[in-house]
Amino acid sequence: MIAPVWLACGYGISEFAIATLLRSKAESSNTDRGSLRMLMIVINTSVTLAVVAALSLQNLYFGSPTLYWIGVAVFVSGLTLRWYSIATLGRFFTVDVAIAADQTVIKTGPYKFLRHPSYTGVLLAFLGLGLCFANPISLVLFVIPPTTAFLLRINVEEQALRNGLGEPYSLYIRQTKRLIPFIY
Repeated sequence: MIAPVWLACGYGISEFAIATLLRSKAESSNTDRGSLRMLMIVINTSVTLAVVAALSLQNLYFGSPTLYWIGVAVFVSGLTLRWYSIATLGRFFTVDVAIAADQTVIKTGPYKFLRHPSYTGVLLAFLGLGLCFANPISLVLFVIPPTTAFLLRINVEEQALRNGLGEPYSLYIRQTKRLIPFIY
């Protein structure tokens, strides 16, 4: 049970670095509407409760070495997608919803297929953690509350992008899916 806890800590350190380094700058129009705060509260609470559930309710453990390594692969794939998405957006990526004055619609890399590949990456990482912990309550806590919070955040973000980028973003919405290629 220790190894999945270290993965969760690695995720937390990664997100702390992103949150610390990639907040919007003064030249951006911040339209976050409190969604970053809500997201942080939901994620921190969900991860904490998921880890506590896995450690407290070990009798519910349903794992195997194969499932653990599948979980690690999904976790690493998710974080890789998140970091790749952030790198693709470059200076336009911020943790709070903000539109830079010179921002354009990015349609390269993972943004060619998804409008929110960074969020897809986080959700994959959480799914991977849930599989690694191999506890049904932990799995639900890692997946359902963060997914719900990200769906709310996506609405805020897409409204800000429509307002800030206009018709080019509206056209991009019609050409791409939100989180799952070809599906949603």
